[in-house]
Amino acid sequence: MISETKFASWCIELSDSIDAGIGIMSHLDNIEGSSNKEAKYDRKVKRNLEEGKPFSEAIIYPSKRNQVFYSSLIKTGEMSGNLSHALKDLGEYIEFREEVQSKITGLIVITFVKLIALACFLAGATYLLELVGKPDIDLIGLGFKGKSGALKMLEYSAFGIVSLALVTYLAFYLSRFSFFEKLYSMVPFLGKALKNFALYRITYTMKLSMNSDMGIEDSMKLIFESSGSKAFQKHHKKVVMKIQQGHGLFESTYKIKWIPDNLKKAIKYGEQTGKLPDMAERLADQFKRKANETLESLIGLVKTLMKFLILGICFSAVGSIIWSVAVKPMIEVFKNF
Repeated sequence: MISETKFASWCIELSDSIDAGIGIMSHLDNIEGSSNKEAKYDRKVKRNLEEGKPFSEAIIYPSKRNQVFYSSLIKTGEMSGNLSHALKDLGEYIEFREEVQSKITGLIVITFVKLIALACFLAGATYLLELVGKPDIDLIGLGFKGKSGALKMLEYSAFGIVSLALVTYLAFYLSRFSFFEKLYSMVPFLGKALKNFALYRITYTMKLSMNSDMGIEDSMKLIFESSGSKAFQKHHKKVVMKIQQGHGLFESTYKIKWIPDNLKKAIKYGEQTGKLPDMAERLADQFKRKANETLESLIGLVKTLMKFLILGICFSAVGSIIWSVAVKPMIEVFKNF
């Protein structure tokens, strides 16, 4: 099995080979420069093809969670005769998603590393003050003084950081439930980013499925599943039912409040002009850009808050030292006059 990132590269490389006129089998035979894991993966896919399996079923997907989505998109490319285009789009989609996940993971890791470093620094400074004969200085005004205070500070910090990590994990886990999805959507920056990511997946999938010979039921199922949004997925059966009754896609979806007006207009004009895939492609690029911009704003906000937190604690520590070492002794001297 290969990773999601390697699978994305594999899809793009195979797409380039197909566009260059190189057959799939020839591409899979060319394992020069590939790692042992990648070469083994190519041999497995080739063996599945030689057994007569369709390409979408011959591929060994990197995760079961996304297998239905990935296989449906590649099957769409097979059915429409645009396999190379579908492979490239899928590869770019995975790369974008992995990039986003990497940014979020990096932000969380850096935040926790800074919190741990800050706790160790304060505890070390508190202990050092006792060693230099100033055990009564409270750096952050919470009663942590001397060696015992330093140990308590580390203990409480460890408890707080572990608790925060569990809350963060729980927040990610609960995001799959509709109630919490709705709750997160109200959070500034985060809600906007999550919705833009969902809209990007929807319009991207719409572009691919509408360019294929997929039946409307399969196409709608793929579009709704791709969103990852329970608030959107709950409308799936009603939309399919209306389409089966002879209504257009716009008539079947315009009452869904979750869908923004610009997407509704795109669906309406796309149906009228017969250029729905083109409209979906333009919107997919737009939502992708907006999602990335919102994520960058969120990352910037968290970094700014961390800077203020660290600066606030540093000012508090420096202020405590100045008060205890200089200001307080001077006040005592003046009182004695």
